[in-house]
Amino acid sequence: MQSNAKAWNTVPMEITGSLRWWAFKQVLLKADLYAFGGGNYLDKGNIAQTFKGGADVSAGLEFRVNKMFSAWLDINNIANQKYQRWHNYEVYGLNVLGGVRVSF
Repeated sequence: MQSNAKAWNTVPMEITGSLRWWAFKQVLLKADLYAFGGGNYLDKGNIAQTFKGGADVSAGLEFRVNKMFSAWLDINNIANQKYQRWHNYEVYGLNVLGGVRVSF
C-alpha cells in the first residue's frame, strides 16, 4: 500500500457565520459569511499543487405575507469572487435567487 504525504482535496480551514434578524414583523434579513483556506491536490502530471482559499458574502431577505405564504430573495457571492472550492470546480460568480414558500 502506498502512503500519501498530504490529505488531497480537503479543506484545512473553514469559517462560516450567519445572521438572521427579524427587522420588522414580516421582514427577515439574512447575511452569511463563508471563508476557507486552500487545499492540496494532484495535477494531471501527478505533481502536488495548492489552490488558493476564498471568501464569500451573501445577503437576503424574506417577506412573510402570513403564516402560510412568504417570498424570499438571496444574493450570493456579492463581491463576485472567482475561486475554486475544489480543483477544477469554480464557484458561481454573483448570483441572485428568489422564490415563494408555502407552508401547510
